[in-house]
Parts: sequence; C-alpha cells; structure tokens
Amino acid sequence: TDINEAVLEGARMLNAHPREGSASILILLTDGDPTSGVTILETIQSNVRKAIADKFPLYCLGFGFDVNFDFLKTMSLQNNGVARRIYEDSDADLQLKGFYKEVATPLLTDVTMIYMGGTNLTQTNFSQYYNGSEIVVAGQITDNDIETFTPQVLAISGTRKVTFSESNVTVESTETVSDGLIQRVWAYLTVKQLLEKE
Repeated sequence: TDINEAVLEGARMLNAHPREGSASILILLTDGDPTSGVTILETIQSNVRKAIADKFPLYCLGFGFDVNFDFLKTMSLQNNGVARRIYEDSDADLQLKGFYKEVATPLLTDVTMIYMGGTNLTQTNFSQYYNGSEIVVAGQITDNDIETFTPQVLAISGTRKVTFSESNVTVESTETVSDGLIQRVWAYLTVKQLLEKE
C-alpha cells in the first residue's frame, strides 16, 4: 500500500484540472498501513498537506481493523476532511452509500461567517457546506447588546458569490439554558479547533 503516492497523484490530478463552479474532493480508500514507497507517517502527512495546500478536503475511509485509523484521522483533519472506519461486514456497501450521500452535495464553498457585534468567536471560515451538514460558531455578544448583533454569511454557490444577511433578524435570549452550558460549548469548540491546528 503506497498511500503517499496515491494521495499525491490524486492531488496532482485535481490541481491540474480545476473546474469552475464545482467542489473538488479527494477520497482515500485503504485497508492497510503504508508499506511501500514513503512509509514514515509524519513525512506522508507533510507531503499531503503541501500537495493539497487547503484547496480541497481529504476524506479517508479505512476498511477493517488493520488500518492505522489515528493516522488517517490526523491526515484528514489536517486537510479539512474527516476519516471514517468502514466495517467489513454485510452492510459495508450501506456505510459507503451513507458516507457518499454526506459529501456528494456541496451546497456552498469558501463559507465565511461574520458577526457584527460578536467577539471571542470560534472558527468562522469553512471550506465547504454540504446538504444535511451543520456549521456551529460560538462566541460572545459584545456588551450583551443584542440590538447591535448582526449575522452575515459570505460564500460561493456554484460560480457566483452569495451573501446571506438579515438586518432585522430576531435573536432569542437563552435564559432558560444555563450560562455554564453555553460557556462549555464555546470552550469545547475552542479547544477542539486549537488541537486540530496543532
């Protein structure tokens, strides 16, 4: 299994043939560890990051229990994707179909969430938004003044730039939810994103 060469070749093909108005996705399917070519995991991860250069996500599908799933998960996170383990049993095809349905319909790319009147925000830039997925951003409303809080979303849909904004949006207070819970969500997202950057 030459994982390094396979992913670099896929990245080379996508970089050589960019298509306007479409979202490129690279999917690695493997049932083993890198055993030929470059076999040092950190070197593979570095090579892949350089080849992809944040232009498209990498999804890693690991079949069975013989894969180094931590390696696949790290490599996916470093390249704006996710890793999934596909269990080799009678419903493996259903698992693949389920995964494909998640990533087959990218609705928006280059998504930027802007919150006027917001501060201490978690991640606000996302490479892609898929049909059925969600984006969560946590932060604080400046001076607790809901009147000055204005959300806006900038993204690309197909070939055109789109802006979603609502100047007179209704922002509901969450007094019924404990402040501690909201703070824990913010802390969880912040720590998770810092770990992903590491």
